[in-house]
This record gives sequence, structure tokens and C-alpha cells, in this order.
Amino acid sequence: MMLESISPVLRGSLKKRFLLAALFGLILASAAALLMRPAPSKAQEPQPRDGKRVSLLVEQGFVLPSQRLVSVKNKGGVCINPWDVHCVILAEPVELPERSKTDEPFDVTFTISGNARFKTPQGILAVTSTEGGVIMTPPIVAGPAFGESFVRAVVDGQTVIENLRVVTLETGGIDNLKKYIGTDDPGLIVLGDHYAVLDESKMRVTTQAVTGRTEGPTKKDGKTGGDPQEQSSSQIADQNAVDGVCIRAPWGPGWVDWVWGWSNPWATNGYAYKPESANVVYRADDLADDAVDALYNKYWGCGVAFKVPDSCTVTVYQGEPNTLHYCCNAAMWAIGHRVEWVNPSQHGFPKCPPQ
Repeated sequence: MMLESISPVLRGSLKKRFLLAALFGLILASAAALLMRPAPSKAQEPQPRDGKRVSLLVEQGFVLPSQRLVSVKNKGGVCINPWDVHCVILAEPVELPERSKTDEPFDVTFTISGNARFKTPQGILAVTSTEGGVIMTPPIVAGPAFGESFVRAVVDGQTVIENLRVVTLETGGIDNLKKYIGTDDPGLIVLGDHYAVLDESKMRVTTQAVTGRTEGPTKKDGKTGGDPQEQSSSQIADQNAVDGVCIRAPWGPGWVDWVWGWSNPWATNGYAYKPESANVVYRADDLADDAVDALYNKYWGCGVAFKVPDSCTVTVYQGEPNTLHYCCNAAMWAIGHRVEWVNPSQHGFPKCPPQ
């Protein structure tokens, strides 16, 4: 009754104010709901596939042709080409970032670190297009010398594959590989005259071993006496494949055996090590065998480390304090998992031994 007694002009004004207040309330409620909604976490994003158990091998002077790497899922989680699963390198498909049209072809950006290069003008960068829902690797040119490289694949700014291992082998390396694993090994995915692709997790366990020794940098007034990579390269290459002299499993961890008698490795000759479980270097101040990624020595100085793969054991004797003896699984050695002198910073290891 009161609203009816008000003039039409005033009544219209009140209605407009009421409608504006209701609209403003709806806007505030929507904003509050957006603020309270949990933000997407990193854990909810598709996780990249780790290719560290896969090795792409190519001999010096040759090119690894483009390979079928992995099939992809659309956002509904269905493999686009289920029949292709058995002829790609990575059997489990990858999940892509959210895409508006997942059934259409898309580009994949590859980058490579190490001495191998893509067969593109850029060398370290390549872009490929999918074929039938399968990501293809670019052709890869072997490096100028033995060495490891690692490939990363990115779709729409998100890494979908990382740590895909590429190894440059010496001339004849593929024939050497066949001596240890055979052409019927279940881990062998692709075999060419000068290249191969292996899934190391499926390889047969072998018993043959590679043994050898290498000298550390010459100690001179507590400083390194030259580049250990130059001093030791020929000695590391001078090795023999033997059966039964030492036994070394293909899988990790890498080990160091300290055979010191009454002394300890750090106090006597400055040895330290990076363990498998931490990115720090410890003094080797007891006689326990240690699971290691790399060895250091305070007399070698910074920027020098001896890398110990998961398939190798290194022994250091008290009577030969600067000589490193190694026993490595022969099949894994042929794949390129070898002891070597490295710049630790290039492998994500700490640069210096303890002071």
C-alpha cells in the first residue's frame, strides 16, 4: 500500500536501486567463489616422461634417422593410435597439456645438450610435427667424439619428455654392442648398421666385465698437474673385456671400494665422494664401501671429478693412492655407461671437494 502511494517517478527510482543492489551482490558472490576456488597445482599437470632408461646410439660420422618416440593421449585419456604402442620407443603414451583441439596435428620442440646435434640449421633445436598421434624424433647427427647427450621435448611450453639419452659411439661401436647383448635381446628396439635404440630396463643380465685403470692428475705442491681428461683418456680407452675376472651387475648403484689398510682415504690422500643420495661431497674418512656418483680429491682441485656410472665399481688401493681401478659391466660399457673424467658442473655435481 505504501509503495502504491509513492509517485511513479520515485517508485521507478527505487526499483532501479533495488535491481542494482541485487546485481552488485551477485558480482560480489561470484568474485568470492573465484577467490575461494583452489588454484591448479603443479601436481595436477601432466608429468613429463623420463627417458633416462632409453639409449639412442649412433656411431661417429653417422646420423640416427627419425624414430617413432611415443604416442600421445587426447585430454580424455584415450590413446589416439592404440595399434602404434608396440612400435614406439616409449611404450606408455604421454599426456599432453590442455589443448583446444587435441585430435589435430601439433608441433613438438626438441632441444639437445651435449656433443650430438640435430640435423637442422640450428643444431641444438628442432621442431617436428606429429604423424597419426605419434611424436617423432628429429634426425640426430653423432658428436665428434664419444660422449653423452640428452634430449628434451616440449609441447605448448610444457615438457613432455626429458633425459632422453643419446650416445656417440666410436666407429664399430654397434658391432661391439652386438657381441654383448645379441640381436635377439628383448631390450633392443631398433638396430641399424651404425645406430641402435635400447630400452635398458628390458635388457638381459650379462656376466662379462670390462676392467682397467686410470691415473689421477699428478700431484704437485698440492695442485693438479694437468688436465686429467687429457692424461687419462688413452688409459681409460685401453681396456679388455674379460669373463669371470670381476663380476659387475648392470644396475646401480656405482661403488667405490677403499682398500687402505690402517689409514683413511681423506686424511692420507685427500679423497672425497658424491653419494647417490645427495648433491653434496663428503670426505672419505672411513673404510666403508660407498655408493657414489663421482669421486673427488682435494689435490685434483675444483672442476675435476671421476664419474662412476651405476654399472661400475672403482677400487683404490693404499699402495697406489692415485690410481683408480675399475670393473664395469661390459654390455653397459658398450652402451656408453663408462667411467670418465668430467667437469662436475656439466653433470649437475658440486664443483669442488671439501676444504
